Amino acid sequence: MPRLRVNVSMTKVLLTALVSMGRVVYNVNAIGNDLRRYQSAFLQGGHEYVREIKKLQHNRNLQLTLYRLRRASYLKAAKKGKNILVALTRKGYTATLAMRMRQAPLHGDKFYTVVIFDIPESQRLVRRQLRLLLRQAGFFKLQQSVWVSKADVFTLVVEFIKQVKGDKWINVIQAANLWQSPSPHNNV
Repeated sequence: MPRLRVNVSMTKVLLTALVSMGRVVYNVNAIGNDLRRYQSAFLQGGHEYVREIKKLQHNRNLQLTLYRLRRASYLKAAKKGKNILVALTRKGYTATLAMRMRQAPLHGDKFYTVVIFDIPESQRLVRRQLRLLLRQAGFFKLQQSVWVSKADVFTLVVEFIKQVKGDKWINVIQAANLWQSPSPHNNV
């Protein structure tokens, strides 16, 4: 059976919503946004009904986001009883580390974080992950296997090195007064 669409004026919907809330003070912007988006829900169940719909949508968005992150191998999840335990994978850890590095404060004038590495061919994955992380974090190549950043990310790079067990091949230095001031335009 087709549903009849009843045209109700915004004035009536707003008055119905205000009466159903039973309060004297209202956040007009929130009510206006809710009325535009959830007009029929207000008519059916008032403000509480809209609040419940929003909560369900938020939970659904959270579930979809977790699903996408798991599918892209950023997260791993395991069910334990009624709870779901979520943990970052190595790929997820690297992605969040790159974001933290981009947000790190800058060193003062003529101070740099320098990463020097000589990773053997047998550890190609570690080398590829390191280069990707350095690029994403805003480092630039000074010369082959020497990358430089103005950001104060020494501890974050050390954290990554420990995570990938690359301390035999990777060194991080906080340097001052380099003879040639490195810049992204002088890449080799």
